[in-house]
Order: sequence, then C-alpha cells, then structure tokens
Amino acid sequence: MPRIYRQNHRFLNVCFHPYSFLMNSSLEYIALFYPHRVKNSNILIGNDGFFQGEWMSIKRRERYVFVFMVVACLLLTTHMVNATDSDGDGIDDATEQTLAETYAPVLYFEKNEKVFPVAIEYHVSNSNLNKSEGGIPVLIDVNPSVEELSDYTDISENYYLDNRKGTIEDDGIINDYRENMATLGYTVYVHIFEKNGETFIQYWLFYAFNQGTLNTHEGDWEMVQVVLNETGKPVEAMYSQHVSGQRAPWSEVQKSGDHPKVYVARGSHANYFRYYQGKLGLASDYVGKNGRVLKPDAYTLVLLGEQGIGNHISQQNWIDFAGRWGDFGGEEDEVRGKRGPYGPAYRENGDMWAGMEWGESLPSLNTMWLRVEWFFYHFTTIYLAILALSLAGIIFVIYRKHKKDELKKPFLYLLKIDGINMRSIGNILAIIGIIVAISALFYQWYGVEITSLKVHIKRRDPPK
Repeated sequence: MPRIYRQNHRFLNVCFHPYSFLMNSSLEYIALFYPHRVKNSNILIGNDGFFQGEWMSIKRRERYVFVFMVVACLLLTTHMVNATDSDGDGIDDATEQTLAETYAPVLYFEKNEKVFPVAIEYHVSNSNLNKSEGGIPVLIDVNPSVEELSDYTDISENYYLDNRKGTIEDDGIINDYRENMATLGYTVYVHIFEKNGETFIQYWLFYAFNQGTLNTHEGDWEMVQVVLNETGKPVEAMYSQHVSGQRAPWSEVQKSGDHPKVYVARGSHANYFRYYQGKLGLASDYVGKNGRVLKPDAYTLVLLGEQGIGNHISQQNWIDFAGRWGDFGGEEDEVRGKRGPYGPAYRENGDMWAGMEWGESLPSLNTMWLRVEWFFYHFTTIYLAILALSLAGIIFVIYRKHKKDELKKPFLYLLKIDGINMRSIGNILAIIGIIVAISALFYQWYGVEITSLKVHIKRRDPPK
C-alpha cells in the first residue's frame, strides 16, 4: 500500500490565501504530466484556498515538485510581509529606511547656537491651539494632541500653535528648551517619495524657536533635500534658507562619505553649503563649523508618511495640520517675519513638500561667489595678518635706522602732528580710520529689520 500523508488546515496555514493559485498550479502540473498518479487521489483545494483530503499514490519525484511550490509560496509570502509600504507611495519602508540612513546629513552649528532639532511633540505639548479671528486669538484647545491636529486642514482658518513657555519678546521658550535639552535629544524627520523617475529624500528639521538676525518667531521648520536619478545615484542637493534656499550639484556638495555636510546659521537655522556663507546675504547670518556637530548617529531619524488621512500613522497627523507652528500675531507680523511658519506640507504653498517645483526654483551655488564669500568671512583674519606684517616691517625699518644711528623723531611719519596743517589733519584722520576699521571687524556690519509696511498715497493736483 502506498504511504498516506494527511493534510490539515494547520499545516496549510503556512501559505496565505492570495497564493493558493500556486497550490493549484502544483496539482495541475502533476495532473498534466502524471495523470495516472492523481486519477484517484483525494487531494483537493477548498473554497478557502487550503488543501483538503489526502496525499496518496504520488511518488517521490512528484512530491518534490509539490514541496518546491510550497517553499515558493512561503518565500513570496515572506517578501510580501517584509516589503511593507505603509504610506502607499510605491517605496517600501525598508528601502526608505536605508535611503534615509545613507544620505543623512552632518549638521554643523555655530558656536553660540542655543536651539537644536527636536521632536515636534515637545512643541505641541507646550502649546495652546488657537485660531485668529480678525487679529483676536480664540482658544480652541489648551492641551492639543498630535492626533487631533489633522482635524484642522483649512489654511484660511488661521489656526496656530502658541507656545505657553514664552513669546518672541523674551527668552522663555529658549530657556525651557535648554533646561530639557539633555532628555529631549535630537530628531530629524525624513520624507521620501518618487516623481518623474527621480527619488527625493527630504530631511525636515524642527526648532522650538527662531532667533535670527533678520527676524524672530516661535517654531522653525527647515529642510535639506537630496535628489537621486533613475539609477539611484545622487545628483543634486537643495538647502532651505529663510523663505528661499540654494541648490548645488552633488559634486559641489561637501560630504562625509555619502552624508552631505550642512552648515546651520545661528538662530535662523538657514542651511548653507559652506561654513563661510551667509555673511553677505540680507539676513547677515552667522555661520560656522566651530560649534556642536550632529552626525547621523547623534540624532533619531523618523520616517514620515504622506499627506492625507490613511497615508501615515496617527502619530503623524500633524502633517495634515494647516496652521502655524508659532504665534500668529498681528497683520504686520507676517511681513516682519514674526509669525510662526507653516508645517512641511504647507510651506511655500506646498511646493517644498512636493520637492521638485521648489528645488527647481532655487538659485544655483556659484563657485565664483563662494570665493568672494570666503574672502569676506576671513576678512578679519586677513586684515589683521596684513596689519601685523606691516607693523613688523615698520619695526624692522626703525630698528635698522636705530642701528645705523639714522633714527630721527618722529619714528613714524604717520605720527607726525605739528600743528594745524594738511599733513597733520591727514595723519589724524588716518589714525582714526585705522581704529574704526579694527573695531568694525568685531561687530556686525549691518542689521536689517522691517518695522512697518505702509503705503502712503498722496493726491496731487494736475499741473495747470
């Protein structure tokens, strides 16, 4: 008698119903090539996709075929489980995690920076959810949750998160952050998606407070974007800077391995490709590499889903929040840059979240202009070096004249002041100029602040 292998539902649960066609295929294969082996067999596929009946009258060769199909089913099932795409963007979560880790930026901060990238839960838990109606704040929730923020998706309703720890007129928010910084750690959010064959990797950074030279506001969202071509090769990077940004080919990006280096401006958190940029801009940013350095292993990467309910987990409902991440303020505060920013999905009318449109609108990194910026960044050092060399030369000349007994007063022509005459006045002005120049090297060159935006229209009578 042939050996009998009884199949039951417990054994067959190793294969999910969507792959039951493989089981049918194995039987069809056996029936086609070995019909006499299964003619009287009780092997059946039930309506639920599982085997029923007995395995009988099948020789070893046919059994191998069957086992092979079962193994194939298991492998496909395993792949289905592992290749989870929780946000439905066409890129499985494992691939997104690998990409996020591969190109995670190295963040260089200026030595006097006080605020660093933090998880948004810190800001939300310390804020009131308000609505501005005619410039008057209306309280909606004194203790809003991250999950409920997705209920407020109308950008015209002027919702905003107002931090209770302080205002833009004091250091309350900064002080509270500094007190809790050790336990808060550092967090960077990652948004990855494909468009027109390219892959966009966006690193979103949230700061509790913006205290730049140009403006001040609660909350601050900045972004670093890496673009991969159709073959998965990085080709370009874009860094946000205030209301705009800058782009550069991958070859011009300073890197540590595959990790782009990002130089973050003090207070404003604008991102630059070089540590000596920002000084000549309207904001006159302070940038450097002399402060805290956050390498990828120093912060937590959080993968973001896509905008819209069902495209992300409930803990990321804040993506859909159409309000401001800081105090709303009055009408002039929008122009003065004192109003909290929109979140990632709504910044620049959603263009930043979309990636491509925003990136293509940015000016390119100019290598010639970089040389100018390098010179002005190091101008103090260069000037002092030239001054030191000049003084050394003057001292050497004076010493030689002294050795030859040729030294006469005044030792330096610049110090010759003998009454009210053009030469004496010129020397006095030159000395004052040197003192002012040296002093100016250690102070900000200029400051820009918009205090009001008003248009005055005066009626003029036509000429007679």
